[in-house]
Amino acid sequence: MKGTEKQVKWATEIRANVIKTFADAASAEPQLKAAISPYIERISSDDIYAGDIIDLFSGIRFKGDLQHDVPEVMAVYRVATPSTDGQRAILGR
Repeated sequence: MKGTEKQVKWATEIRANVIKTFADAASAEPQLKAAISPYIERISSDDIYAGDIIDLFSGIRFKGDLQHDVPEVMAVYRVATPSTDGQRAILGR
């Protein structure tokens, strides 16, 4: 991941929460695994700029509750307007 040390630390934490949310959702509903896989692949890339993850997902307050976290994460993917190539790559647009 690219960025300052502080950005990388924060983005790594956010990315871990997003991936955990997707993994927990796939565990709860195995049929979602194939649908979730592309999201995990895109956000797991090492070529991502940390600021892009922070810009997209920093507003989410992860609670560890799938009923809360999954809709919050998916809202970013559905509604966020990418402003950089990195954000476009993360969002798949």
